[in-house]
Amino acid sequence: MCGPLCPLGLIGGMALARWLGVSDLVLGLWIGALIVSATVVTVKWLAKYGKDFKGSFSTIFLLTIAITAFSVRKQLVWSGPGLVLGLPPVVAGIVFGACAIFVIDAINKRIIARHDGKVYFPYQKLIAPLVGVIAASLIVHFFFS
Repeated sequence: MCGPLCPLGLIGGMALARWLGVSDLVLGLWIGALIVSATVVTVKWLAKYGKDFKGSFSTIFLLTIAITAFSVRKQLVWSGPGLVLGLPPVVAGIVFGACAIFVIDAINKRIIARHDGKVYFPYQKLIAPLVGVIAASLIVHFFFS
């Protein structure tokens, strides 16, 4: 799980992204993908040591989202013209990013399954999600910005 410096890093990253001109929606997309990835790693780590439990993914995922939302709550604007689907752009991006990484992972698993369970190229399991999130970022940027 995230340590005490994660909220500070997240807020600093948001400030840097805003300074660089990255939209909050795209930033949220990356945060959502990171939350899902961190949850998967944490659940695998718990399972490795026999500490996993029923509903561990959902519990850790929701807890991580709650910690993330709590750390940026003062920077979120819940009203006005900048909302996306009725949510602040960062929150909508987190939802999009979490959904995107699940879809990207499902597609990558199907591709690997069609190749007799073997990857097509080295580091495919790392590169495919990264390229997918980059593509999702471009789609979100051009359609929602």
